[in-house]
Amino acid sequence: MDIEKELDLDRNKKIIAGLVGLTALVGLVPFVIAETSVETQTVEFNPRANVTSDPVNSSENVSLGVAPGGNGLNFGELPIRSTKQARKTVELNSDQKALIKISSSGNVSEFLVYNDTVYFEGAEQLEIGFTTLERGYYEGELKMKIMTPRNRIGKKWIELRSYF
Repeated sequence: MDIEKELDLDRNKKIIAGLVGLTALVGLVPFVIAETSVETQTVEFNPRANVTSDPVNSSENVSLGVAPGGNGLNFGELPIRSTKQARKTVELNSDQKALIKISSSGNVSEFLVYNDTVYFEGAEQLEIGFTTLERGYYEGELKMKIMTPRNRIGKKWIELRSYF
């Protein structure tokens, strides 16, 4: 009799585990559909800066659209005692709602200043700054993950993702 109770208990555990797994799978379907309704492009830049004691002019713009290319963002030589931030302007342009998630790596990353999430439609200017008071050569990678909707579901998904 005890063996029958144990078998029933094991069977019930398996049924409950199966139902929980099925519920989780069904719960993920809307997220998968929404994510596939968004087109994603990744643009990579290789920001560089050489901080020296000589004052040098470093203002320059970089243009990019929603399907950009290139690896600019070279800040050039910068004076070590500069109180001003060296800046680059990235011009964004999209005829529909777009979301950009930005991340950076390398020894340049802790000195880059930017908004890590940009939600926009039309023309937008994104400023990327560089500031440090330490002499040295800085380089790394800056990635922009650009998301644009394929349909109405994608548009809502991008709007929702702009909040987190």
